[in-house]
Amino acid sequence: MKNKETLHMAKVIVTISGRNLKEFPIPRGKALTIGRDQSNMLRLDNPAVSRRHAKIVKQGWPYYLEDLKSTNGTMLNGKPIEEKATLKHNDKVGIGKFVLVFRDDDGDQTADGEVGGDTVKAG
Repeated sequence: MKNKETLHMAKVIVTISGRNLKEFPIPRGKALTIGRDQSNMLRLDNPAVSRRHAKIVKQGWPYYLEDLKSTNGTMLNGKPIEEKATLKHNDKVGIGKFVLVFRDDDGDQTADGEVGGDTVKAG
């Protein structure tokens, strides 16, 4: 059974072509860094993804998506973002061939999550 901390942690679901590949919790007090480089918490293995592509960070209540001057840009709900955009529950973040679905059921993160440095590959 999942405890309250697990149920209320914001996360992204990595998808490609409508297929869910992996879920990543967003660690409390840390930015979820996204890109091809080994140093990112969420590694996306695809040539269209920059080494340091984007990050998701919580500042106060809202979460923000930031493009880190990536070569191919970052999309939010089908539209390119300039630098930073506010994320809402079920927003879709496009990075290369991947779509990351942002989930924050109650807008309140209560756990200190750790994220593995797993790599997700585009088929």
